[in-house]
Parts: sequence; C-alpha cells; structure tokens
Amino acid sequence: MKKTLTIIFLFAIQFVISQTFVVKLNNNVAAKEFPIINDKVNIIGHKGELKNIFLTVKEPIPNDKDYKVSIVGQGSTFDLSSEINTIEVKGGDGYDLSGQTIEIIDKDGYKQLVELIVENSIGENDTSDSNEDDIDAENDEASSQTNFRTPEEIVAELFPDIIYKQRVGLMVSESNENTRFGGERYVHIFLDGYGNPILRSIPQGSPEKTYVVHIVTSVSEVALPNIRYNIKQTAGGIDDLLLFRNTGKLDGFGLTSGSTYKIYHYEIVLTESNKNIVFEVNIGTISDSKLTNTKLSTHTIPIKIYNGSFDVGLISSELENPNYSFVATAGDNSMGKIKDSEGGKRGIVTTMATFYASPIILLEKFIFKPKDKNGNKIDIPNYKLTGRNFVEDHKIYERIYPTVGLSVNEKALENIFYGFNFEAVRGASLFVGWHHGRVNTFNISDTDFSFNESVISKENFDLNTKQTWKTDFAIGVNLDVLVILNLLQQSGSATK
Repeated sequence: MKKTLTIIFLFAIQFVISQTFVVKLNNNVAAKEFPIINDKVNIIGHKGELKNIFLTVKEPIPNDKDYKVSIVGQGSTFDLSSEINTIEVKGGDGYDLSGQTIEIIDKDGYKQLVELIVENSIGENDTSDSNEDDIDAENDEASSQTNFRTPEEIVAELFPDIIYKQRVGLMVSESNENTRFGGERYVHIFLDGYGNPILRSIPQGSPEKTYVVHIVTSVSEVALPNIRYNIKQTAGGIDDLLLFRNTGKLDGFGLTSGSTYKIYHYEIVLTESNKNIVFEVNIGTISDSKLTNTKLSTHTIPIKIYNGSFDVGLISSELENPNYSFVATAGDNSMGKIKDSEGGKRGIVTTMATFYASPIILLEKFIFKPKDKNGNKIDIPNYKLTGRNFVEDHKIYERIYPTVGLSVNEKALENIFYGFNFEAVRGASLFVGWHHGRVNTFNISDTDFSFNESVISKENFDLNTKQTWKTDFAIGVNLDVLVILNLLQQSGSATK
C-alpha cells in the first residue's frame, strides 16, 4: 500500500519551471530591452562586435530562484540570484557574442538555451572602407521609407516589454504606448497578415482574463489605403466589442527592393466570457470602389470550467465490520461458543465524486475578502463558487472540496463515504471524512460474556446477531481517474 501511494504521488507531482528574461545592451534602467522569443533574442540595430550583454529577470520576480548563466563552449559562469536581477554576460578579450548561445540553469536543473542574433539595420552597416562623404541622396530618403519586416520583428519593436506567463499567455506592461490594454488583466494574442498565430499558439482561456487580438504585418505603401483587417467575435459573449486601429511606430530603413512598406498594427479586445471564445480573422480589400471581405482564419480560445471530478479512493476506515460464527460444542449442537473475526480497521477501495465548491472560496466571497498588493479588496468571480478553471486555479489553501463516494470492493450501497478532499497536487487529494455503513453487530446483555470462551445457546446467538447502520472516521487518498489510467498504461508498457 505504501509503495503504491509513493509511486502515485511521485507520478502526480510535476512542476514546470518557466521564467521570462530580457536582454539589454547596457545596464541603464531606460535601456532598450530585447525579449526572448522561441529561445532566440533578435538584437536589432547593433553595430560591430557584441562584446557583452546584460541579462535581466522580468516580472514576476522569483523569491527563491537562483540561476547559473554561461556561454555555451566557454568556461565562464555568471550567477543570477533573487537579490541581483541583472548580470553582465561577456566572453574573453575580442570574443563576439553574436550568433552564440547562452545557457540558463535554475537550482532545480531546468535548462534554457537562448541564441543571440544580431540584426543590423539595412543602410546602417559601417565598414572600414566606407566614407561619410560618399553617402548619396538615396540613403537620405530612408527616413520616410521602410523595407519589409516580419511580424515577429514588428512585435519585438512595438512590444519589447512582452512577457510570457506560464499557462496564461503573453502580457504587456501597462506603460507600453502601443496598446491600451497593458497589465496583468489582459492576455495578448498575435496573428500575422494571414491570420496565423505567431510567438505562441492560442492559449488556454480563463474567465478572469480579457483577451486582446493583434494583427501585425508589413503592407506596401501603395496597397495600404485599400486594405483593412478586422476581427469578428462569433461566440463567447455579446457582440459589443471595443476596438481601434493603431499603425504603431514607423522606423526608417533603407530599401532592399522597389516596394515601400509600412507597419500595419490592428488591435481588438474580445468580450469577457466564461465559455469558449470563437473569433474570425477577415481582410477587407477595396477594388473599383467595391469592398470585398475575405475570411482568413477562425480561432477558438478554449475556456474550461470544471464543476467536479471522479476519483478512485484508497481509504482506511475506523468502522469495524466483524464476522460472527457459532461453534457448537461436542455432543450438543444447540450450545456453543461465539467466534468473531475480521474486526479492526478496514482498507476499502472507493469511487468518489468531488464537487469544486470550496468553503474557503465561500468565506472569501462573502465574509473575508482577500486584498491585493495595494490593499484593495479582491472580488471573487461567481464561477469559482461552484467551478474551477486551471488557468486561474484556486490557491492551494482554497483547494478543499466536498466529496461523496461508494465502496468498490464491498457492497456499494451499504458503504457510503462523505467528507472533504484537500488537493495537495493536481490529481491527488487527501480525503478526511466519515464512513457510514451497514455492519454486523452482536449484542448480549450478559456482562460476563467473552468471545471464544462463554457458552451460549444457538437460539440466543441468532437473536443477538444483527446488521445495523453505523458511522465512523475515515481517512485516505483520492486519485484522479486519469492518473490511474496513466499508471496502468505505464505499467503495461514496462512489462512488455
């Protein structure tokens, strides 16, 4: 039993560590930040060798995390701790970090590799053979023109402060001037000019977040007046949407072809919802004074609210259910001794239904309202009274839920369990409650009676042997059915 529980808990406890970093070229507070996107950092506009960088931990700042940072292939190691959120990473004399990979390892051994890519702006590269007197008029026009830029480059330019919060999605700081929807309340989804997600896939949704959809692309200056993107929300809430169009920053670059491009940035905030949000991406084009609307793609933000779960329980019950048998004496079948067996605690396998209606949530909703870091009271959303969303999950002290169940290895309708589950880790809970069951009893008025010693009649035995309903304390472990199935599958694979 102990071995099985140990395996189950080790299987259930899985922690995924994720922390967002940015790269700076100097340690000034106002220095431009380059985010890590898909394990790469695109450093735009840097000239010459990249001799050093400053690696900075972005919010949320860890309280107990320490990191070891090193350059792959180099022996130097740099420490990043909770007290020091920025470190300088540099190679030896004359060592160029451009194209190199840095390795970030936390104290639990989680490793992240980040490639440093330097992208010099076209028209800005200086060589030893160049002469400022040779700059012609064509380069003078670069300030009003741009070359084609990828959606990822545009996002890195407009939102250098973007961070990824595990299981939630991409977020932008409140101070960013290229969006009206900054801060932890909003989750941002970025799409390219074809309606496809970039940076991250469509996230798992939460009814406590508001989702903002961006379309970022490069559009030729000639076509720009005749093109307009739009987002239509088709499910998940009312159709009263707040939207605006923002062209973002238009930086100057030299041309690589005969076409001139401008950044197109469209942003819309979707209606809050407690069910799946579905939206369409459309592009409208004007030709011969006619508007043609074409659907590019359809996306769904899945928002799942669970009201309960089914579990398998391993329960230790204090409710005794002994067996009584009559052992006749030699020569007289009407008289004999009473033997009792199988008394004491019982181990019972159960199937239970857990309901996500936490009494702690009820208290926080109506009596003891929690406060945020600024001292403002936090209103608990109504769905949390009877439901649970794993993106914005209940805090660990809130994960106390009522549960009821029946026995599997004994008569189901004669063994009822009720109480509370405390979910310590996802898929595994500690059950504390009561066992209400029908048990065997033997009651006799003779105070001197002793089992296996006193002699009584068969008739007296039959009169005093009954079954009755009793209740006693029970404790155990409940496991999600999916955890059990995964364990069985793993066990089956190991024996092949």
